[in-house]
Amino acid sequence: MSKRSSNLTNTLEKCKNFIKKASKSFGGKYQLYTGKTLNWFQVVIKRLESSVISVILPWVIFYSIYGFLVSLLHYFGFPMVFSQSNRA
Repeated sequence: MSKRSSNLTNTLEKCKNFIKKASKSFGGKYQLYTGKTLNWFQVVIKRLESSVISVILPWVIFYSIYGFLVSLLHYFGFPMVFSQSNRA
């Protein structure tokens, strides 16, 4: 009987250690909640889905292209300011 109780105690300790380690990571929390394990790529995708990066990234790309085009026009000598000749 003592062997069985020590086996049970050992198993409970392993479960407690697993839960402590798993509760600190996103993959571990997901596994505890759903019972499914995720590899590192799936964890990254899940984190990106719930972040603001997907909202901000199109604007970053748009203004990067805009800045590049303005720089390119300046490099080729196109004027980037309004002329003062028509003002009163």
